[in-house]
Amino acid sequence: MVLVRWPLESQLEHVYHDLAPIGQPASGNDSMSAFDTSRARIFVLGGQFSDHHLYTLSNNAFSAVTISGANASDVASVVRQLWLMWQR
Repeated sequence: MVLVRWPLESQLEHVYHDLAPIGQPASGNDSMSAFDTSRARIFVLGGQFSDHHLYTLSNNAFSAVTISGANASDVASVVRQLWLMWQR
């Protein structure tokens, strides 16, 4: 997964900055993500390898996370089903 920043001041110039984050990133292929504005991090879920990762902006790092709780297996199952559907 390549992670880049597109500064607002360069909107017309198409300039991107490679963030080169620390840690093993999620595969990114066919994954979903959500931005947590209160904690300034991105949650990457699913994809080819059913990854679950957090990218934290403050330390420019990826970390693998485990989904837990009553519905954790439901989330993993849905993610896998979506990935298989996208492969058709």
